[in-house]
Amino acid sequence: MKKFTKEIEVRGHLIDSLILTKIFDNIMDLNGKFEVTKIKIGKMKTDESFAKIRVIGNNQKHLDEILGILYRTGATLKLQRFVKLRSALKNTNDILDKAIYGHRDAKSHILQVVSKWIKNPKSS
Repeated sequence: MKKFTKEIEVRGHLIDSLILTKIFDNIMDLNGKFEVTKIKIGKMKTDESFAKIRVIGNNQKHLDEILGILYRTGATLKLQRFVKLRSALKNTNDILDKAIYGHRDAKSHILQVVSKWIKNPKSS
């Protein structure tokens, strides 16, 4: 991995909405480079697509400038997704604690199910 790089993730209707094209154009317009490290294209019209892209800048300031533009297109850092998940689980836990006294094992199971849903909404 190069010194001034960050891996971003983007999901949604990347192809038909041209989001992926916009991301690539934004990087190249700012003289940055990129490597697609993972991509999964939805097969049906309703399926979302997913991509991991390594963004490469000339220096930290250049990389930050590129990332600032990409975040506006909906791209996120993997760490940001973890922070959002953690925050959602904490909020859920607080609600459960206020609504139900005790039942620690049951609440733990509920949090596991909610976490699974957040990570993969199609899971059952």
